[in-house]
Amino acid sequence: MPMNARLLRPLDTGFNPSKFAGLQLWLDASDSSTITTDTGVSEWRDKSATKSKFVQTTGNEQPATGTATMNGRNVILFDGSNDSLSCVTPLATSMPLSFFFVQRIVASTNFGMSYTSGAGSDDFNIRQSGNNGSLNIVAANSNVINQTTPSRVGVNDILAWVVPSGAGTNSTLTRNGTALTLVGPTLKPVLTSTHRIGCRSDGFYANIQVGEIIAYSTLLTESQRKLVEAYLGKKWGITVA
Repeated sequence: MPMNARLLRPLDTGFNPSKFAGLQLWLDASDSSTITTDTGVSEWRDKSATKSKFVQTTGNEQPATGTATMNGRNVILFDGSNDSLSCVTPLATSMPLSFFFVQRIVASTNFGMSYTSGAGSDDFNIRQSGNNGSLNIVAANSNVINQTTPSRVGVNDILAWVVPSGAGTNSTLTRNGTALTLVGPTLKPVLTSTHRIGCRSDGFYANIQVGEIIAYSTLLTESQRKLVEAYLGKKWGITVA
């Protein structure tokens, strides 16, 4: 079915994610045409040309839709108990990578996993630090960032991680437009195997709302990153620095 032209129009920012080359993942919870429901969300479809599908076939493990909003827009709600969606290798496995994730932690859960790749290892995790609701990102089994404070429970966040190719080259990570200091700036995510939203393959479920996920197989410039952040901020009602 062709995409509804209204859904592809830019917001007031004058921007649309498909403006930049290399768009390989675009999950948008506010677009009901991309969501199939059973007991909960059984399939969440990618709006990029890649057309990946994140699925959950087990009814009581399907996240909820139509029950929570962010800035008046629908979000996908993961219950922190057993909800998750998965897709096999939706992203190109090589760098560069420019990755954006819109979330709200509803309640902290022990190492609650927002987004992961790999088979139960720490290949690539966006997660909470322990059980305190703060931010931890792991790549290649080491911390990119590990903040024990502040807690992000109840806060709407846009995370933007821009990862160049090449050993020894530094990535940048921003939260709502503000750069964060990285403990492992040269670490690269491992993007093979199954990718999951809401958990890791060995558990660690997150109680979160997810609004949008965007990824490019290109190295966005700072000005391009800011355009994506402005688009997401306007859409989800998040103030971006």
